[in-house]
Amino acid sequence: MRMFITVAINFFLLASALAQQVTYVTTLQPFRFILEEIAGSRARVHALLPPGASPHTHQPRPSDVRAVEQAAALLMGGRGLDDWARELPCRRLVTLIDLLPEDSLLHIAPHGKAEMSGSDHAHVHAGVDPHFWTDPLLVRALVPVLVDSLCRIDPPGCQQYRANAAAFAQSLDSLTVAIATSLKGARGARVVLAHPFFNYFLRRFGIEVVGTVEVAAGSEPSPRDLQRLLATFRAKGVEAIFTHPQLPDRAARVLAEAAGVPVYQLDPLGGGEGKATYEQLLWYNARILAKVLQ
Repeated sequence: MRMFITVAINFFLLASALAQQVTYVTTLQPFRFILEEIAGSRARVHALLPPGASPHTHQPRPSDVRAVEQAAALLMGGRGLDDWARELPCRRLVTLIDLLPEDSLLHIAPHGKAEMSGSDHAHVHAGVDPHFWTDPLLVRALVPVLVDSLCRIDPPGCQQYRANAAAFAQSLDSLTVAIATSLKGARGARVVLAHPFFNYFLRRFGIEVVGTVEVAAGSEPSPRDLQRLLATFRAKGVEAIFTHPQLPDRAARVLAEAAGVPVYQLDPLGGGEGKATYEQLLWYNARILAKVLQ
């Protein structure tokens, strides 16, 4: 009887904890990773895109609509990344890139090289690089502002969010130092990206992106663009082209073959074995870069 009572109490406590949980939905796996660090046991977090899927080609499914309708909020990146999420029927929408300082963002210039934002506000917004989460210090800057948003959505969870966020911020500082040390030998290397998906990470750790094969998803380069990139290869001593698994890499491989430069794959979105947390995702890519560029 005593054992039965103990089990019943534990079941009741567990059921009570689950009942108090908040549900959030994110568009991408990295946003889920970040939110899980802040929310901890306070919330269940679900990402709409499965590992390997591209936000640029995703079409919302009925299951996406149901998940968003039932969630306390939907978190998206915004600005040319996952704009389809704006059409989903959510209670609250949090656009993460809008929580960051404008001068911390990169925009994609016409020639495909990432540059810092300038004073022309309308032009900057037209070409903002939305892949901010690949820079751990930008994520650190995002965390306190995101916590403020979560506290407005779920006031009873605010204390837990703030405590978790403080620990996460410290871990991001340590992660940045550790990755910088591991990539010390790669600083100054020059690379080309198949798409503008890793500019923030490479800028943070001192690796120069001298060109992009496809500035926008699905926009294959013209013969003139390819000639220009080939000239860049010769002039700047490009060491590698990097693709990613979420979009086709045909144009990048054609260019690499013509230039005699190797092609390697990075993963900005993660999910799955070995890339199931924010820290794992960044280390997965850092190890590839260290191996290739050192």
